[in-house]
Amino acid sequence: MQDRIDHIAIVVDHLGSAQAFLETVMNMTLVRELAIPERNVRVAFYQCGAVQIELIEVTEPQARAQRLGDSKARLEHVAIQVGNIRESMARLEGHGVQMASPPQLVGGRLAASTIPASSMGVMFQLLEEPAEAANS
Repeated sequence: MQDRIDHIAIVVDHLGSAQAFLETVMNMTLVRELAIPERNVRVAFYQCGAVQIELIEVTEPQARAQRLGDSKARLEHVAIQVGNIRESMARLEGHGVQMASPPQLVGGRLAASTIPASSMGVMFQLLEEPAEAANS
């Protein structure tokens, strides 16, 4: 599998306002919306060509302030679909990129994120599909 951009995540102050902007102004289509209480977030994914835009509203005030600051919205991460997450992590680490944690299962996929200070100031999230999904 060739690495490709899976989605771009934007943390927003108010999910409804951000959704209205993407739907009305940007003419994007809602793909799915869900609440993830264990992560204190509500998310909505919009289709933009071959890439999705993920809107993230943090529901816990202290975590929201930490992730968003005083902004109404900010780019949080760029998610890259990879064929083998551990090989991709090893390649990045070989170039001095630090990972925030080992791969974890998120939404049915393995996910791991870079520490922005070690990756050009940008958080990159690596995603690997489960083996059975990749073979279908």
